[in-house]
Amino acid sequence: MKSLRICLLLISIAVLITITRSTAQTSPAAYFGNHHYAFDPVSGFDAPAAVASRLQPYKVILLGQGGSHFLPAYDELRVPLLQFLHQQLQVNDIFLEFGSTAALLYNDYLTTGNLSLIKPVKMPSWQMCWEKLHDWRQTDKVPLHVYGIDFERPSPYLKALRTDFPELMTAIPELKALPDTLQQLACQDIAHINKVLQKSSSAKSAKDIWLRLIIENPGSCNDKMKNRNRNMYRQFLRIDSITKASRYFGELGNAHTVKSARNFSWQLDHAPGYENQVAVINTWCQGCTTEVEPVSNWQLAGIEKLIPLLMPWCTSKYTFFDFTSETDLPEVKKLRTSGEFLLIVRCDLPNH
Repeated sequence: MKSLRICLLLISIAVLITITRSTAQTSPAAYFGNHHYAFDPVSGFDAPAAVASRLQPYKVILLGQGGSHFLPAYDELRVPLLQFLHQQLQVNDIFLEFGSTAALLYNDYLTTGNLSLIKPVKMPSWQMCWEKLHDWRQTDKVPLHVYGIDFERPSPYLKALRTDFPELMTAIPELKALPDTLQQLACQDIAHINKVLQKSSSAKSAKDIWLRLIIENPGSCNDKMKNRNRNMYRQFLRIDSITKASRYFGELGNAHTVKSARNFSWQLDHAPGYENQVAVINTWCQGCTTEVEPVSNWQLAGIEKLIPLLMPWCTSKYTFFDFTSETDLPEVKKLRTSGEFLLIVRCDLPNH
C-alpha cells in the first residue's frame, strides 16, 4: 500500500512537471517570466551566470541603442556591462559608432588620462563614463581596446593626426600648409587628404595599422544620412583581420542592429566565420528623454505591439529579456526576428 502511494505521488509529480513545461511552451507570460533578468548598474545582473551562459556562444555581442544615442542611460550602462562581459566572457575589444580617428584618441585617453584628447563632449555623462573606463582599465590592468567602424568625423580627424602622426604634419605639404589654429576639416578635405596619404611614401613608411584604418576607411562623412551598414561591415572585417580578437562588444544604433533588416548585424551574422555568432541586444526606451534630440523607438516598430507583454516584468530601470530558448510561441519568434535579446530601459519609473 505504501509503495502504491509512493508510485502515485511520483506519477503526480511527473504530470505536474509536464503541465508546467507545457504551460511554459504555450503561454507567453510563462516564457517571459522565466526568461527575464533585472540589471542594476551597481550590482549587475540578478543571475549573472545564467546571462553569461546565454551570451557565451556568440563571438560578437551588439548593444543596439534605441531611442537616441544621447540618452544618459547608455553611459550609465557601458562600464558595468563591459565589466560583466570582461569578467564572464573575457571581452577586451569594443567597437563603437564612430571612426578610427575618434577610436585612436579614446585609446590614447585610456592610456594617458588626458581629457583634452576626447573633448569637447556633448554630454557630461559621456565624459564621466570614459573617466570610469579609464580608472577601471588602470586599476585592474584591463587590456581594453576601442575601435571605430563608422566614417571619419571632421572633429577628431586633425586632432588624431596631430597627436599620433606629428611627423606627417610636417612631411606632407597639404598637411603642413594647414594653420595651427584650424580645428577640423570639411568632408571633401578629409577625402582629399586621405587620397594624398594613400599615395605618400612618408605615410606608407609609417607602417601603422591605425593610419591604414583611417585613410582606407570605406565610409565618408558625406554619408551621415545614408545607409552606412555596408561600409561599417567592411571596416569591421578589416579591423578583425588585424586584431583577431576572440570576442567583441559593439554599441551601435538600433538602425544597424535590428536583424529583420539587412543591416550591419544581419550582414555580419551571415559572413564566413560569423554565421549565427552575432548576438543582438536591442534596446526599447520607455519614457526616456534627452535635450539633444527627440526620442523614438521607430527601429523596433515591427515588435512594438508585443512590448506590453513584457512590461509586467520591468519593475526596475533595466530588464534584460532572452528570446533564444527553443519554443513554438509566435510572440517569442516574432520578437527574435529583431534580435536574440532585448533590454527595456524604463525612465518613467520613480527616482529614475
